[in-house]
Amino acid sequence: MPRTICSPSRYWFNSRPRPFLTNKSTDIRARGVRLISDVLHFLPKNTLSPDEAKVLASFFCDRLKDHHSITPHTLYGLLALSSAVHIPYGTPCQILGTIFREVQVQTLLHVDRRSVFNIIRNFLQNQMTELKDKLGSEFVYGFMQVMDGEKDPRNLVILFRLYPVIVQNFPVSVFAEELFEVAACYFPVDFQPRSKDADAITRDTLSDALSHCLAASPKFAQFCLPLLMEKMTSDLDTARSDAYKALALCAPVYGPLELSDYLIQIWNAIRLEIFQVFNTNTEHTILSALRSIVQSFALSPIAGKTTTSLEEFYKKVFEGCSNHLRDQDLRLLQPCSHLLEAIASASPSSCSTVLEFVIPLLLEQSKKDLPFLQICSTTLVDASTEPTLSRHKQGILEMLTSNLEDSSTRLRVASVRGISSLIINRGLIEEGNISVLCDLLTQRFLNDEEEEVRSESTTCLERLAELSPNLIKTRALPVVWSTIVPNTLVRDVHGGDANIGAWHPSWKKLSHLATDKELGQTICQFLLDQLKEISNHGDNVCIEYSLQVAMALSETSRRMLGYPGGLDYIKHTVLSALLQWSIGAAVQEDTGLPFFCHEEILNKSSEICRHVVAELDQSSASDLASCLVHFLLGEDIGTFQSSSLFNKSRISLKMLQASSPSPRVTRLVIFLQAVVCAVGSQVVLPSQDALLPVLLDLALFSPDGLTNLIACKSLAGILNKFDGLVYRTFAETSKQKILDQVRQTDDGDARVRGLRLWIWLTKSFILRGHPLSTEYLNTLMDFLDFRALSSSAADGINLILSESSDILNVKFHAEVKLMYRQRVFQQCLPRIKRGILEADDAVRPYYLQTLSHLLSHIPRPVLMGSLESLLPLFIRSLDQENPLMYLSTLETFHELISDASEVVAQQVTSMIPAFLRLSQYEPSMKVRIAALKCLKSLTQLSSHYVLPYKSDVTRQLTMALDDKKRLVRREAVDARCRW
Repeated sequence: MPRTICSPSRYWFNSRPRPFLTNKSTDIRARGVRLISDVLHFLPKNTLSPDEAKVLASFFCDRLKDHHSITPHTLYGLLALSSAVHIPYGTPCQILGTIFREVQVQTLLHVDRRSVFNIIRNFLQNQMTELKDKLGSEFVYGFMQVMDGEKDPRNLVILFRLYPVIVQNFPVSVFAEELFEVAACYFPVDFQPRSKDADAITRDTLSDALSHCLAASPKFAQFCLPLLMEKMTSDLDTARSDAYKALALCAPVYGPLELSDYLIQIWNAIRLEIFQVFNTNTEHTILSALRSIVQSFALSPIAGKTTTSLEEFYKKVFEGCSNHLRDQDLRLLQPCSHLLEAIASASPSSCSTVLEFVIPLLLEQSKKDLPFLQICSTTLVDASTEPTLSRHKQGILEMLTSNLEDSSTRLRVASVRGISSLIINRGLIEEGNISVLCDLLTQRFLNDEEEEVRSESTTCLERLAELSPNLIKTRALPVVWSTIVPNTLVRDVHGGDANIGAWHPSWKKLSHLATDKELGQTICQFLLDQLKEISNHGDNVCIEYSLQVAMALSETSRRMLGYPGGLDYIKHTVLSALLQWSIGAAVQEDTGLPFFCHEEILNKSSEICRHVVAELDQSSASDLASCLVHFLLGEDIGTFQSSSLFNKSRISLKMLQASSPSPRVTRLVIFLQAVVCAVGSQVVLPSQDALLPVLLDLALFSPDGLTNLIACKSLAGILNKFDGLVYRTFAETSKQKILDQVRQTDDGDARVRGLRLWIWLTKSFILRGHPLSTEYLNTLMDFLDFRALSSSAADGINLILSESSDILNVKFHAEVKLMYRQRVFQQCLPRIKRGILEADDAVRPYYLQTLSHLLSHIPRPVLMGSLESLLPLFIRSLDQENPLMYLSTLETFHELISDASEVVAQQVTSMIPAFLRLSQYEPSMKVRIAALKCLKSLTQLSSHYVLPYKSDVTRQLTMALDDKKRLVRREAVDARCRW
């Protein structure tokens, strides 16, 4: 606020309040002080000049000496003054000194005490140097006075956060013990928040803040460690947990010299906790404390006493673990393994010490000690320089390789991870052994029955490929080829499958071995050779195997695009071959390649094309688009034949004709879609006047469903990203043609084709924010009233709001405006409400279905604003016989019960019967599970809403306990227990 604007306020300050401030009545003086304080809180922080701030500080300090009833209002004014920008030097010390001398802080209300604590916080943030120089230890003493005896949890959070700042920046040596006791009296925290207060301070918040107080200074070690030792053996779980949590924070601060005297006591407490009590809730905290202690010795090594203490500590730990590791019942094997892992992960030296103890024992009984093997497999990764491993490397290798054939899945997984660790530490394995390991891992990758083992083997081979690509190329890949390629590519005469190799699980993970360009080229070339081999078998080929090859080629190609030079290889080798083969299969009946026109294979080929185009520069993408458009329109066959990308084809006809007798020809538009929908908007498409009508005819009149869908997507992608007179004219002129086909034709298939195109164009315009988007969306909502179109129109809303993976997304340069879903919601909601209330019974379910789709996609904050009016309509959708709508509605209800519990609670009378009915919905297990989850969530509501239904719900849930599906029974048990 400018100073000129404040001048009337200054005049008022100088004259008007004086009678109130000098009145003999303490109530009147208090109101006068409060008025000034309120005004200061409303002023911007930079309003007061230094002189004004000094005058006000003197005034408020003088008021602190007045009647005790004026003190709260004075503190409120000082709180506003403490955050002012222009405070003169000396004023903070004056204010705090007066507070320490004149105010008995703990006699005030908790709100007024919070004002004092916030004043201290503001001065520490902005004037700490002045406080250190002028007050020093006096400030520390004053802080102890104001903190002593505080009980309000919100105030304690403020104090606990200020405490470490003060300890670390002010001289505390004189008051070390007293300052520690001020905080230690709260340890461990004994506090239970109000359960209904979402913003309440939690016990964990207080406990964490207090732990940082105890770890604020190494000067606290002599007082804190005995306290922690006492609490570690407490009967209270929370006390023990807090003690270990605090110890984890204190250990790095206190250092090995202070900790060395307590190591054995700490181990005795940990041993009791882990081996006898064993509370899983505190195990993580204990291990963190143990790791922190060992780490502190590694970071601050001090010879002599600390070294001896640490060695004695290790000896006690290993003695305690040794017996349990050799025990036949294995009950304490897992806790021992976790203890040793915590120590080993603390530092390289501790890892070496643990391995010296672990490895001989592991080699002695490796098959029994599964968790121990898992832990050792982890620690090997961090031990690349450890001579311990070198001394036992042969035994480790033999143990790991022998366990690869074990019947236990977990043991095989642990062995593969151990081998992976050895491969990373190349100095531990000889070159010949690496080749053997490569062969063993390849066999696990190919032949293991368990997905977990195959996945771990894939990861290990991927690491090996990064370190030794030639080894993968010469040893692993030939074995892979010989295993996954079927013996014959021809189907049997009865229509059976060629060979189990067509579904070999390794096909899905083959791309993971392409860790660089050279390996990627090797794999891509093999896959292309397989496709070429397939072409020699004509129509009698196994389509399933072709699809596996195409999927692997797509994944490998996408991985290759990230390598230097990979884009050029995929474009000129892979994409070129796929285009030639697809076009040849489409236009020549005798090519023997019908499977290249199979829908899934075309999709994978176009996927490669789409990702290549998205990575091309503008010039290359424009050339590719021009070449393909001219060819498919039959305008420039010579260009096609001379292009290095489209050589060796004999094309002499116009490709894109809706009346084409063969759908294989029209399906080639999928490559056009891949190109034009992936290029940037800067690319200029050729022959726009010819291309757009041809695509429109294909979308409306092609009898082939795939061609129809591809043409719709192509038009949607083009009109979304390209602008110009041609595109705007086409959008206007094509509108009536599409509507005529949807509304006037008697052909049901033609009507569906027209509606599909209308939906895709609506999505395109909405994402872009096109002027036609409102008209298109309103017309789509009108289609809900046509019985023959209602279902498709409702599903169209879902398509518009869903993400598309192949077109109309930012990755492929589509124009997507922010908050387009919110705009659709605002435009459609009034029409949906009216339709649900007024529409015929035949179409009302589709309005409810549209509402379900709408609510499942919009952001929750948008929904909350209209939730109260929507909820009754939303509940009505649970009365319609539609499993997909049930599932969508129930999932939304599950989220709303937590996010808007007060609004949802008003409809609990209607919801509970619906949820109970759907919990026994026989056709869909997913619906039953979702209904049970909603019933369970209702228990979060206030008890007076749900308690009247307790007996009915628990009685009816007994039927779900006998459900034939295990997952439903499990959810029913959980829900019934909650009720």
